[in-house]
Amino acid sequence: MKCNCGRDAFSLIEILIVVALMAILAATILPRFADSTTDAKTSAMNSDLHSLHSNLQMYKAHHGDYPATLKDLTVASPAGYGPYIDAVPENPFNGSAAEAAVSSVPTGPNGSGDGWLYMKATGQVWANCAEGFR
Repeated sequence: MKCNCGRDAFSLIEILIVVALMAILAATILPRFADSTTDAKTSAMNSDLHSLHSNLQMYKAHHGDYPATLKDLTVASPAGYGPYIDAVPENPFNGSAAEAAVSSVPTGPNGSGDGWLYMKATGQVWANCAEGFR
């Protein structure tokens, strides 16, 4: 027979060891989850940029020129082309689907809070956030 000897709970040392092990595990795992959010937003941003670029090229092939704004991709033309996209996607980093027109290649975000920077002359689109210029 085994002697229980009045031991009905864990000792303080045993509890401290378990808490320390849990803290070590949390410290190694949590930073990985924090990075995955940024990685997911970056992937979504790149996918949206690729989709916008493809649809801008299709618009130009049908109409001979790029649209005046990105919102023009969401409506059908009198010639029967389009709509090319349902809605202008939101920039995952700032949550805005608005666009700012630019006349030259930007070197960084313009601080307007718009989701996208669009140059009609070349059909180029940039994400209006620091992550879009890395």
